[in-house]
Amino acid sequence: MQIKHFRSFRDSRKEIPMKRLSAALLTLLAASPLAAGLTYRFQTSTSGIQSSTLTGKVTVAAPNMRVEVLHGDGILFQDGQVVLSKDGSQTLTVIDPASKSYYDLSLEQTFGGANSLLTQLGGSVMITFENPKADVKNLGDGGTIEGYPTRRYAVTFSFDLVFDAMGQKMRSRVTTSSMNWMTERIGADAMSFLQLQGFRTGIDAVDKLMALQATKINGFPLKQVTTVTVSQPGGRDVTSTSTTSVTGIQNASVNAQELAIPAGYKKVESPMDKMLRRISAAAEP
Repeated sequence: MQIKHFRSFRDSRKEIPMKRLSAALLTLLAASPLAAGLTYRFQTSTSGIQSSTLTGKVTVAAPNMRVEVLHGDGILFQDGQVVLSKDGSQTLTVIDPASKSYYDLSLEQTFGGANSLLTQLGGSVMITFENPKADVKNLGDGGTIEGYPTRRYAVTFSFDLVFDAMGQKMRSRVTTSSMNWMTERIGADAMSFLQLQGFRTGIDAVDKLMALQATKINGFPLKQVTTVTVSQPGGRDVTSTSTTSVTGIQNASVNAQELAIPAGYKKVESPMDKMLRRISAAAEP
């Protein structure tokens, strides 16, 4: 009897810590749920009006995404910033660990807001988008990139950008030509905001073109070469070319905390909102 009693006591001493450990693990998992995802690195090099190189690491568990900016372009993104999105990159939250602050950036609101501002300057300045055209061609086998088979697509869209300032019109033709190496082995929902084919700008004519090209291209872009040309009166063309490549693709478990704004960070005004506010204030009589 004594031996039996001793064994029961001994077994209960082992059982209690195991229950506590199990409870602790469940609590930890509940607080930081993991989701199946993907990680990869990207580099975007731009030449033309201004040369820049943007590099970073993407962690995605669609529709959530985290982009760590390793080397910023010095224009929109700075070294060490983190960009989060919960809606497939339509809306971005830019986090700056150095200042412990963040701001939101909507691609549609940004472009739409700029367009709206120009149309509200007392009727003195108007901007319109005319003669939109788009063309998408499937060029077939694009070879293997990073171990993935690809197909190559050529995409071209263009429109006239017309400024009307107090009756004086200036017309420029904007043409975007891109070559895209796509793989269907990775879903399109893994694309970052730098790779999007169909984001909305709030400008109807441009959005229709974006939507058209998005429906004709399948998969995830492993490489993109995009050239934007603005043809101005007098033959003065301005050209910019960007090349984006993806490397180091890996499956990964994504912690929910990686996709959240850190506690204690303060929301601030975005650089785009600041610029639009200054322009609006300067235009007031």
